[in-house]
Amino acid sequence: MVYYSVLTVAVYLGIHAIPGQQISETRARDIARSFVEFANSEQCGASIVESYNGEINSLEYSDGLWTVQGDRSRVFLNGQSGRVRLYRSDAPPHIQWAPVSNPRFLIDDTLCLSIAQAVYRQAGYSDRLVLKVRTNVQTDPGFYGVEAHFARVVGDVEVDSSLGASFYYHATSGQVLEMRVMPDPILPPVLTPRISLQDARRTVHAAIARHIGPVVLSEVDWKPLRLRAWYPMELNFIYHDLPFDREAYEREYRTVLVYDVYYEDANARPHPGSGFRPGWYIRVDAITGKLLVVEKISSGFGASTSKPVPFGWDLGPGPIAVTVGGKTHGLSNADVLKVQTGAPNEPGVPVLLQRARLILNALYYPQANLLSVGEGKLRSFGRPDEELKKALLALAAKE
Repeated sequence: MVYYSVLTVAVYLGIHAIPGQQISETRARDIARSFVEFANSEQCGASIVESYNGEINSLEYSDGLWTVQGDRSRVFLNGQSGRVRLYRSDAPPHIQWAPVSNPRFLIDDTLCLSIAQAVYRQAGYSDRLVLKVRTNVQTDPGFYGVEAHFARVVGDVEVDSSLGASFYYHATSGQVLEMRVMPDPILPPVLTPRISLQDARRTVHAAIARHIGPVVLSEVDWKPLRLRAWYPMELNFIYHDLPFDREAYEREYRTVLVYDVYYEDANARPHPGSGFRPGWYIRVDAITGKLLVVEKISSGFGASTSKPVPFGWDLGPGPIAVTVGGKTHGLSNADVLKVQTGAPNEPGVPVLLQRARLILNALYYPQANLLSVGEGKLRSFGRPDEELKKALLALAAKE
């Protein structure tokens, strides 16, 4: 656990001195005392290992932030709203890390969420939280802590998780040892999409065909195509067309209503620790239908830097959607057989084949009746069966 100076915390939380009504010292004292008492009582849903009373030793106001030092705890409050932005219990070592004989006895995801939601509301927030990432932190053999990161949900719209909240818990009791809440986002003026999910998916498929080379993609379960208030930080855009000042939006914590999806590169080896693969985010404006961003996520996301492996073409039986040039045809049953080698002497037609969450961004060679994904030595070939061949030829002829 990290100890923060007042200046460091102010910079981290993005708190600036904003003209407006500043809460009084008395009010800041009352909020901090009430919060500490709640977070360290069984009202929050945790079993308390060690209690901290609400006694206040000192208060300091700087850069729009009240810093309240209590009995082995610190609370950082927004000077205008009074909301708790960061809380730390200066817990002694014997409760920072819990001895656990079996990791199955650690608090589960449901308890992490219910405790976080209760403490978050006591901190002054009305929206709800959704668990995004939970990590069991092990310092020494048998000694654990639990850390969880949450995204905010306003109505039916999930806010970008980079503007979420993080909690650190005692591993078996759930007692909150730290809470960090990122700056409040400025939400889009309209939170109801004007384009359908189906139209957004068509735009996504067109983006895959145009901006991502022949590759095998998997729409991962924890980030399907969904509605989100996106915070437009610049990371690794391989395509972007943003009709707003991105830097200003980032500086002011403004968000944009989008449909977005994360596709893993299913042909790459997962990271041995996280299990993540490199991949791509694709974001579509939910009001205008405009493609905003195709973003590459590589090893910085926790994905492996290992070389990818060839694709095996084991699609299995079942429905397949075939898309060529924005036109889609559904087949109730189709298959592709692996071909050991291939050397088609003709230009390939970009094709998307989708079965459930798997998408092949492939090239189809009509004369040779071959499909290919990948490049160079990792290029893999497959031969469509008769039903799929008919659909591919018919769609390719319309190009």
